[in-house]
Amino acid sequence: MIKQALLLLLLSVVLGAGLNHVRPSEPIDHAAKQKTTTAPAPTSRLTFWISQPIIATAAGYRQDIDDLVSAFAATHVHIAIETVYIPAAVFQERLSAALDAGTPPDIALDAWSSQVDYGELQIPLGRYLGQSEKALYHKNVIGQASARGAMLGLPVGLSYRIFLANTNLFRPQGTTLDAVMADGWTWAQFTASVAHSTQRNTLGLALTDIGPPLLQTMAASFGAPAPFNREGKLGWHETTVSAIAAVMQRLIATPRLVGINSVNEQALVQFLNGDAALIGPLNPMLTTWLSEQAARRKMPLAVLPIPTGQTTPFADLRAINVVAFRQRGTVGTGRTEAIVAFANFAAPLLSLIQNEHLFLLPYPEQTDRAVSNPLAASLAATRLASAPDSPYTLGTNKGSRAMPWAETIAPLWLSFLKGELLPQELPRAIQEALLTLVP
Repeated sequence: MIKQALLLLLLSVVLGAGLNHVRPSEPIDHAAKQKTTTAPAPTSRLTFWISQPIIATAAGYRQDIDDLVSAFAATHVHIAIETVYIPAAVFQERLSAALDAGTPPDIALDAWSSQVDYGELQIPLGRYLGQSEKALYHKNVIGQASARGAMLGLPVGLSYRIFLANTNLFRPQGTTLDAVMADGWTWAQFTASVAHSTQRNTLGLALTDIGPPLLQTMAASFGAPAPFNREGKLGWHETTVSAIAAVMQRLIATPRLVGINSVNEQALVQFLNGDAALIGPLNPMLTTWLSEQAARRKMPLAVLPIPTGQTTPFADLRAINVVAFRQRGTVGTGRTEAIVAFANFAAPLLSLIQNEHLFLLPYPEQTDRAVSNPLAASLAATRLASAPDSPYTLGTNKGSRAMPWAETIAPLWLSFLKGELLPQELPRAIQEALLTLVP
């Protein structure tokens, strides 16, 4: 298994090459060995919660994380780590309940959420990084991992959203394929290309999502990845929503566009059958799966970034973080030191594990080049300088759970797509709905 080989390679560095020189050259007295190698009882017992995704390699995912914990235990005998795997669908709910009760886990990793701010019990892990360690992180990634004036999480991977193009069918307008892959494109170029790629027997675009996730992707491209900013103020202003509505209006006007006002359950099939020029937005797992399926069909693909709504390029890269907590009412630094030691040890290895099993871009090993094969030729989709510098997901005022903005505005967004809410009515309606969430 590739992942296990990578772990062994990295762990050999962590454990040190000096292990060989303590190997005795004489026969071992096993009784004496038993006396001298008895490990002392741990002085710190930590819990590590991990969201368990439904993936084919779920057992390998758990095993790789368990191996990481065992490697840490080998060099930190005074710290015991208990791993708890929680189904991804209920992870945030369970974590929120634990935070409300004042008894959160010591360390947590949810690879399906970019939430970074969980409130008063959170330990700001960035505070314990040295200058050289912090220098490994791009400033935009630090921005995504920060809230309340501190770097709260340690990034262990980058999720992304992209479009895939069948280059035999895709007909760019106002730009070229090479230019889009290298420097990105605008929403005007995107909608024009979708219209031009729509032919008698070809869909210009197969949309995989029409709900709030699509709205958030588009809002991020206009510079506002979260509905509320780090200060808790409204981030999605009427001008932003108006610009998004204008883009969607141009798409709605495209002949034969499937999935604009209802979920297109056939999007993947349509694309793989050669009936659609573009498909998206796609996350890492869908990107990887579609790329593999297309390769079997010898379908030529190109990875295209989410278009920008600004004057600068945009890359939809989302930092996934390890986060840490203290128990309510606890005092002292010993436990915090143990938590920080494990988080710093685990982060680079978790990055590789997330890459192998969930296809996230490993970070901070990832800089301005793609490591994941489907993105290998698309500089625009992986350029960190084009990523947002603020979090995609912030908590409520108490921080224990994510702001329920999606549930609040979903009916309005879908009403707009169905033509029941006019474009000029959408911005004010969404703004008023979001303001009801502000305490």
